[in-house]
Amino acid sequence: MDKIVSIIDKSFVQDSTKKNFLSIELMPDGFSYCILDTERFEYKILESYAFGYELDPVNAAMAAECIIQDNAILQNQFERVSLSLVSQNYTLIPDNLFSDSQKQSYLRFNKDFEKSDYAVNADKLNNLKAYNIYPVHNAISEMMSKFYDDYRIRHYTSPLMESLMYLLATGSTKSDVLINVYNGYFDIVIIQSGIIRLINTFKYVTYDDLMYYAFWVIEKLELQADALNLLISGNISIESSLYRSIRLYFKSVEFASRNDLYRYAYEFDEIPHHYFSTLLNLNACG
Repeated sequence: MDKIVSIIDKSFVQDSTKKNFLSIELMPDGFSYCILDTERFEYKILESYAFGYELDPVNAAMAAECIIQDNAILQNQFERVSLSLVSQNYTLIPDNLFSDSQKQSYLRFNKDFEKSDYAVNADKLNNLKAYNIYPVHNAISEMMSKFYDDYRIRHYTSPLMESLMYLLATGSTKSDVLINVYNGYFDIVIIQSGIIRLINTFKYVTYDDLMYYAFWVIEKLELQADALNLLISGNISIESSLYRSIRLYFKSVEFASRNDLYRYAYEFDEIPHHYFSTLLNLNACG
């Protein structure tokens, strides 16, 4: 596996992590983490690793374990540890219809899975007034428990949606569509009248695939792209052919900005502000 991003604030002191928040994002094809200094409310570290190919949950957990074992920073004690789990298996339930005893039933509407290998988690989304239901493979929980006495798990779409709802509520964005891009898959969120009408995740091989699925969703909802404002986050460069193509079809296109609840060490300017948005918003997700 390769380390593809390494941002470390020169002032970071490793033995001061007991007052820091650690956020980890585990993907089928990679592992990223960042550290928030809670005294200054400032992000100090962000590193990202690529596995080279997509792994199943068991092998992804094994790869993550190797990374943590080889990284002295990650073996420290932290005030809080959060794991963002990236997977396509999730479903939303309005909070007034949610029952904790029915979590597995809700999830089976979306994806069948082997009950004995998974636990079912439910993230409460206060801004959305809903629950995000998703499976967590036992291998991932067991891996985290080897290193951290206490930790919380969230689905990666939870900070994505909660941060978007915050932006809408504060008038920080007028977007109608959000596209969040990872390598090989992307999320599309449709917003109408200030609420999320739809969120879905699609795999893609080429940018043409991504464009096809995005416009398929827009067409199914009987919307016109040239009347919509698009917000983009994730792994997409302003120099990419995808950005050059997609900006031609929408009324307006903007990149997501960083959450202004936090400060960022100046080394973070090495990467575009819309990169790693779900990871950097994880601490704001209750």
